[in-house]
Amino acid sequence: MPGRKPTAGFVLLEHCVGEGRRVMDGWTVLQQILGAYSQPGANKAALEAHFLKVKSELARAISSLSGRMSGDCYYAIPAMNFLAGCTSLEQVYSQSEVAIKKMQGEWHRTFMAMNELAGEMEELHRRALAHERVRFAGREVYVPPPFPWRKVLAVGGVAAAVVLLGGGSLFARYFLGVGAPAAGVGMEMDPSLSDEDQVYLLLSRLKRAFENRDLDLLMSAFADDFRDVEGRNKTALRAMLQTVMSTIGTDSVSLDTRNARVSISDGTGFVGPIGIQAPQLSLAIMVRGKKVDGVWLISYIDEAK
Repeated sequence: MPGRKPTAGFVLLEHCVGEGRRVMDGWTVLQQILGAYSQPGANKAALEAHFLKVKSELARAISSLSGRMSGDCYYAIPAMNFLAGCTSLEQVYSQSEVAIKKMQGEWHRTFMAMNELAGEMEELHRRALAHERVRFAGREVYVPPPFPWRKVLAVGGVAAAVVLLGGGSLFARYFLGVGAPAAGVGMEMDPSLSDEDQVYLLLSRLKRAFENRDLDLLMSAFADDFRDVEGRNKTALRAMLQTVMSTIGTDSVSLDTRNARVSISDGTGFVGPIGIQAPQLSLAIMVRGKKVDGVWLISYIDEAK
């Protein structure tokens, strides 16, 4: 889901789904060990060691799951009581047959509770992935749908086609940048400034150009060999930005540069994160730049990690 961050509740849910599966797998292994111990010729010492290891791992996993889910992990108490009551395999099988059958019943009831909760979490996970708002462990769980770039570009394509039919020169000028200022024009810097200050100034000019819908000035900050993480070159990026400005506008799109920091390494500049907020879109990007004829220009854009 590039650029669309799910809620913290979804991250918690995914973690708990994974932990729940791990608990159920361990619970099944525990039953297998209990059954194997009573079989003729069983290596009881090895089974005891395996039993203690599995029991310890289960206790930690159940405790972690219960801590994250609080009272919603309704099998935690009976499961922990079961584990506490089984100090060793030798102790389990020293009990009466009635006590062993009771223990087996407790294992089965707890397993059914685990299976029920796992099913509930899987269903919430499925609904969240379908972009439905649900609640889990007292938190909102929501995965935003991807921003409809295809739809935006499709609308932009129709608009472009109309412009093209009305005048190919207008399409070439505004969407393809034919005749636009060359890279670096308008981005010249005072050479007495440090590289870091020049990059910060470049960032400020970019923000102002975008807010003013000055696409020519904005694109002059990009190197001719620019590529973004999706492989778009400078011309494709310009066409996309022109489409956004023509269909969405920039009033509802904001660039947040307050947390952006600049670093320079081996002649390459890095700046970010730069936040982008738009209808149904929230993402942060990292920008990489290089000097071309003494002017810092953008050469690559990726989503911030």
